[in-house]
Amino acid sequence: MEPWLYQNIHLDRRSASLGPTPYRVFNCYNNGLQPRIEQSTRRRRSDYDFRTERAARELQDKTVERPGDLGWPPEFATAWCYRFVADNETEIVDAIDRIRGMDTPKKDLPYLIFNWLDKVLFDGKLHGSVHLEWKDLTSAACGRTSASNVVPGIARVSIELNSLPFRESRCSTDAILDVLIHQMIHAFFLVCCGAQPTEEKSDGRLSDGVQFGVILDTIQEISQQCREGRLPLIFYAHKRRQCLERQKQWRNGDIYGPRPPYGGRSSERFISLNPYGRATSAPPEDGQTHCSHNNRHISEAQIKNWQVERFASAIDLAMDAKGDTVHEVTPNGKIAAVSRLEAPPSSTYVEMVWGSKRITVSKAKARKLASLKKPLDKSGELKLPKDCLERIVLFVHAFIQNGEYDEYSSSQRLPGTLDFDKAPMLLPNDRRSTPHSACAMLDHIRIFKAAEEMGFAELQSHALLRLHSMPVVCEDPIDALKELYNIGEHATQPVHAGLLHWARKFFERTDVVDLYPASRIRGRLDGPTASSNLERLRYWYGDVFTELYRQSNALKEDCRLVVARLQVLAIADSDAMPVVQSQMQPNAVTSHPRWGNYGHPYARMALTSARHRISEEGDYRDPRFDDDMPPWVFRGFVN
Repeated sequence: MEPWLYQNIHLDRRSASLGPTPYRVFNCYNNGLQPRIEQSTRRRRSDYDFRTERAARELQDKTVERPGDLGWPPEFATAWCYRFVADNETEIVDAIDRIRGMDTPKKDLPYLIFNWLDKVLFDGKLHGSVHLEWKDLTSAACGRTSASNVVPGIARVSIELNSLPFRESRCSTDAILDVLIHQMIHAFFLVCCGAQPTEEKSDGRLSDGVQFGVILDTIQEISQQCREGRLPLIFYAHKRRQCLERQKQWRNGDIYGPRPPYGGRSSERFISLNPYGRATSAPPEDGQTHCSHNNRHISEAQIKNWQVERFASAIDLAMDAKGDTVHEVTPNGKIAAVSRLEAPPSSTYVEMVWGSKRITVSKAKARKLASLKKPLDKSGELKLPKDCLERIVLFVHAFIQNGEYDEYSSSQRLPGTLDFDKAPMLLPNDRRSTPHSACAMLDHIRIFKAAEEMGFAELQSHALLRLHSMPVVCEDPIDALKELYNIGEHATQPVHAGLLHWARKFFERTDVVDLYPASRIRGRLDGPTASSNLERLRYWYGDVFTELYRQSNALKEDCRLVVARLQVLAIADSDAMPVVQSQMQPNAVTSHPRWGNYGHPYARMALTSARHRISEEGDYRDPRFDDDMPPWVFRGFVN
């Protein structure tokens, strides 16, 4: 028989059938002819071994960096955990019963059950954010939990379990659960709240205080439903040594003796009988827990009453609605999402709320600005307008971080005080190729309005300073005027007086510019002539600017004031009034380095027109002026 036929024959002692074998593991040879194969005595590695090794590697990896936190206050973190533990009662009891039934080496047990306890007690908040290891500490210490970067070389929360009490082979699983849950509660506060700055008054987030006792007591009460009774979770530091000694006696055979008083408080009928009184101080704020610090001043009544007195107000803060991600401004000027745990600690930044995004900005720099202290003290965050553009958000962020909001302002020397008589010159379209600033006139106006809505006085003043300091306008001014006068969606909103003053100065700005194209007025004017920005808007933008004029009452009023002022300045210049001329600014229509004391050509032309109207009508008003037609200065010269 050919060798390959043996693959299709299935023979055993019960039956002999010819046909294909469905499973290759079956014996396809005659049992009498097949040689006996000795099986290896080496034990296969179970899934438990792989899970333990993987969990141990993740919890002991020192290269993982999680320096951030969720930014919750301790009161809300306590209320959130209390509610979650109370809602998850069934799974907690089942997890404790299964852990108690494990036959696992004690040195491996914390690594195997850590993520499990994290899921049923803290909803997985600690996953990936905690480093766990054994370490020799004092004999009665339960361990130590440290904030990120406190332990050298570890950039996440670090838990160090005391290995001395667990070197005996008969140490119980309950003892490991006691110290592990104890330190996990401390780690929960660090992950959710972060380490408290040393300059602030201690709020007890790293001590065995009332908030810690609420969570520990709730877990202990739920564990009463377990098959083997409640967990021995020790709260009072001064009773831990006594509890450990009684646990050791009970394990050595004294099963009928009294069980250790897990966290119980001795009765104190009179305060004079307590040598410590209630004057114990808080532990130092060094980013580490001090579980051996005396906490006998915390009474059981305080822990029980917290649920009635503080829970409702704390849970209403709804800090979990902020989400687990924040947004940062990258070096290339983009807004990118990042996990809160991978961001810097929450104590180092504040959040600017822009729609659904929360953008981080330096807390120290933001609190240096006087106008931002009040909103930060009230809510701890800054609210940007919802319709604010991303470009404007980046400018606001840059101003808080650097004191300027673009590269141009940081490289140019701006005046320290506002010069309210300065305004930019409007250039023709063919001379706007190279902008003088990365931030345009429209951006300055939008930044001013965003700062006005935020109550950001320093940014308002800076944006107004930038508007008055602009040398020229290198953009289409129509969009900027629409934004300034709220023409469109925000037509009902009033315009800030500072912006209106700047707009009038912008209209009044007079320079020598080729106002009329040669193709239109060939032979009528010889070369460039002096003209105001208002007149250039009229002839360069025609009906577009006229339509803006008709849509905004504020723009109508400003145009009337500017025309009247230009006419008065022209008359004052022609009469050579020394008092008036001494008060004129360099960009006024009555003084120019080219013509000196002979008067500005525009002023002479405006004077002639004004005197003509005065002699005929008795005032400076254009005879064709009405509410719908703008009072252009050169109405009598150009049709």
